[in-house]
Amino acid sequence: MRCCSAAFANSSLWIARSISTWRRAWRSWISFGNATSRGCFFISRSFPTGFHRRSARRLVQTFNAEAAERIERRQNYERLEENLRFLREHTNAHLHADLIAGLPGETLDSFADGFDRLLALRPHEIQVGILKRLRGAPISRHTETWGMVYADDAPYELLCNSLVDFPSMQRVRRFAKYWDHVANSGNYVETVAWLWSGKRSPFRSFMAFTEWAYEILRRTDSISLVTWAELLFRYLTESECIEPERVKEVLRSDFARTGRKELPQFLRCENQPPSSRTKINAPALPKRQQRHLSTD
Repeated sequence: MRCCSAAFANSSLWIARSISTWRRAWRSWISFGNATSRGCFFISRSFPTGFHRRSARRLVQTFNAEAAERIERRQNYERLEENLRFLREHTNAHLHADLIAGLPGETLDSFADGFDRLLALRPHEIQVGILKRLRGAPISRHTETWGMVYADDAPYELLCNSLVDFPSMQRVRRFAKYWDHVANSGNYVETVAWLWSGKRSPFRSFMAFTEWAYEILRRTDSISLVTWAELLFRYLTESECIEPERVKEVLRSDFARTGRKELPQFLRCENQPPSSRTKINAPALPKRQQRHLSTD
């Protein structure tokens, strides 16, 4: 009887902790895609800066209405954009939106346009994902119609389909990796925007940088912060013909904003005055979100 009581007590404690955890998570999560009112947004205004920056997230997945309908994800895009703008401008939420490449019936050009449309709404992070085939998921019914070919091993990512060939999908996969390193990381928030200055397509501009950088690196992981700074400097000065001192200035600003004391050697200059920009002290936030916070 004593063993049964102890087991019951342990189970009860586990259930109570789980319920408490889910309650805290539910309070801090915000859905902004198809909401019909702004009651939750009004509540979110009252939170202190950074309180739920770590949790506001919505799987946008695609801005292609036909592709969204095929995967049974019909969305009111006008409402989605309106609500995302509201969250960005009037709340402290850290917005992390997802786009999925390789959806049945969506071309690479359509995906690029969707990426640009989402970026214009200024989420803090855009996670570019590759379509995956989950066991038993409805996406399997599109395999034959759209020529979907998936990897044999987990996570069973799409390799190509009838509209996006294998080399193009590999380019998107590299784009996703580099975007996460450079833009989502918050390390180069100011510098990265220079890649598409002049009202050019952000997706196509960053893809051009991705292709250029990959030819030099030949890898997508284990790339240091200094290496990215050097690559951005070289690309902006050599390929985009921007004056070197202007590029150095914005790179120094990014390093100062993130609170890093040591500049790469090529960014150092004699008698440089200390930066007036300092790191935001927000110990409750992950470092990645702190870096985005200081640009808002």
